[in-house]
Amino acid sequence: MNESIPEKNAKSSKEFKILDRRYGKSYVKLLHVTRNKNIHTVKEYEVNTFLTLETEDDYTVGNNKHVVATDSQKNTVYLLAKQFGIESPEKFALLLVKHFLTKYAGSVIEATAEVEESFKWKRMRGDHCHAFSADSSLTRTCKVTQKSGEVPQIFVGLKNFRILKSTQSSFVKFVDDEYRTLPCMEDRVFSTVVETEWKYFPSVDMSGKDYDSKFEEIIEHIIDWFAGDSKIGIHSPSVQMTMYQCLTSILSSILQIDYIYMKMPNKHYFFIDLSKFPESVGGAESNYDVFLPVDKPSGIIEATVGRKDLKKS
Repeated sequence: MNESIPEKNAKSSKEFKILDRRYGKSYVKLLHVTRNKNIHTVKEYEVNTFLTLETEDDYTVGNNKHVVATDSQKNTVYLLAKQFGIESPEKFALLLVKHFLTKYAGSVIEATAEVEESFKWKRMRGDHCHAFSADSSLTRTCKVTQKSGEVPQIFVGLKNFRILKSTQSSFVKFVDDEYRTLPCMEDRVFSTVVETEWKYFPSVDMSGKDYDSKFEEIIEHIIDWFAGDSKIGIHSPSVQMTMYQCLTSILSSILQIDYIYMKMPNKHYFFIDLSKFPESVGGAESNYDVFLPVDKPSGIIEATVGRKDLKKS
């Protein structure tokens, strides 16, 4: 019975081809502590690694000669963190893919590393030397992929950034036909969970601190165009326009970015009509302060904005 298996595999190799393939290790958890005398800094990450081999033999004939075990990939994450430290998610991902392509040159033809920071450890009281509390207001993401003989491609992003403003948002003058039930909203609650990813130009060469500062700068651009001035805010006529303002502002400010994607699901808050209880709620003006959060279904708005080709413009 077993002797017939190679014959079946040989037949399959003539009829089919592998369109895409990779393998790796996922969810490698890592806490890195940097000690500067009694002042400690901690960063916690989750790392995924993926390798593509030059040969397909591990898939087609079960030959594991060139396979770097996924357990070895996990160990590599810890060893490189020990040997070189972690400047930033981007620098560590770059270090990982370079290692895999160099160490296993001739076998590995493409390597990818994904480094995610789900929360930051912030110093207690703002200045404690070694005690921290978790800030999970957003998740920082990074993916670096590189093929043998080519430059690395760097994608950085954030997700789970939930924001809300209670006014200065409207939605009016949209299509009015037999399918419409939504009224015009001159003033509404605007809430979303921002997800965005940007690609750096391949020629970018920055330090870990540079990557950190660019990340924080992008958050500030999002806040500026969503929230506006602390005293008066900023008006949003649609999620689409607020998103476009965020994206173009980021590209105008950070010239190292090639293009940027953003997703903003509209997390609805519908006011609850309490007009049937006039003795309890008073006049109509007081009827817009109690809302029902509705997470599903939700509107979803997406856009990718890049730079125009100056040679063609």
